Amino acid sequence: MTKKTCASVDRLEGDYIICISDENSEEILLKRSDYPLLCEKDVIEIVFENGTPVSVEKNQNESEKRLETNSQRLRSLFKRNK
Repeated sequence: MTKKTCASVDRLEGDYIICISDENSEEILLKRSDYPLLCEKDVIEIVFENGTPVSVEKNQNESEKRLETNSQRLRSLFKRNK
């Protein structure tokens, strides 16, 4: 069974990339050696085949959009606390 999900790279730990699924906030572990170009805060599309990730693709537009949204939230919080 093939399934596609969107996730964000939460952190890099040792040999693993820990991602958080947008769908259900579940942790997804990827081998760092399989995807060496992924960085923290990247938004990715993961295709699973029978529960095993078979492909990962960065979604640069979504990554930039989320970073901007978070920056705006942070600026808004600082303005309220002045």
